[in-house]
Amino acid sequence: MHFIPFPRSLGPLAVLALAVLGSCAHPSSGGLVGGGTIPPPPPPPPPPPGFTFDDLMGDWVGQLTPDNPLRLTQNLYLRFSSDVLAEAADSAGNEWRLDNSDRTFDFSSDGLLEANLGLLVGVAGLEILAEMDEAHTVLTGAYVQTGPDLFPVAGTLELVRSSGLDMFDEPMLAGTWSGDITNSAAKKQLLELTLDAAGTVVSGKMTRAVLGTIRRTYSAGAASFTFFDSAIGRFESVVLTADTGETSTFHYLLLDRDATLLGGPGTDSKLGAGIARLLLP
Repeated sequence: MHFIPFPRSLGPLAVLALAVLGSCAHPSSGGLVGGGTIPPPPPPPPPPPGFTFDDLMGDWVGQLTPDNPLRLTQNLYLRFSSDVLAEAADSAGNEWRLDNSDRTFDFSSDGLLEANLGLLVGVAGLEILAEMDEAHTVLTGAYVQTGPDLFPVAGTLELVRSSGLDMFDEPMLAGTWSGDITNSAAKKQLLELTLDAAGTVVSGKMTRAVLGTIRRTYSAGAASFTFFDSAIGRFESVVLTADTGETSTFHYLLLDRDATLLGGPGTDSKLGAGIARLLLP
């Protein structure tokens, strides 16, 4: 080490000033004069969490809308429980339960649902490809449905997560519903029912589709539409009794969340098995 002697002409104060200047000429390793430090950059935000089976569990209700306008829109629900697709049904009379069908599905971490439903006996198949939104409340996508005629029908679907037993209630039924009952022989009868806020029939009539003549009339109390499961908009075993005694028993009916379509399978005491489809304007 080499020492540089200070000139004798410098006094003690000058020597002290040089010492201070010398120490300030070499900043600390922190990079700031005076001993400060540069704060580290903030960490990057965590990646968004992926979807899990828990996001899918519960009830989903919505509609199938065919690409072909000649085909009819249907109500649909799916019920996921204990990591399985426990049951599903549509308003065209197709029902997939634990005891009568195969129900397979896959749900990816990207929120993509692939489901395949098929009956063990008979033909009623439904394939679904849908994507869940970031709020985990809506499934939108496409479907292909195959019925007894073996003709595949493609279209789009939207299902929303049910809020529970408060999703549907009887006041949604208030108004005049009109549509038809079509039996297995494709014989169609027009049906009109006026319901009150309790789901009770106020009045109604059944009309022959071709002739336009009234076949039956229905008086107050002819049927009571009370939800069997208000989380999915499902009625069961509703019996509609005409003034002349004929009965139409709806095995189940499904209502959409906007209360515009009510439909499902049934059996009439005179017309046989068929499908009911009623619309509320």
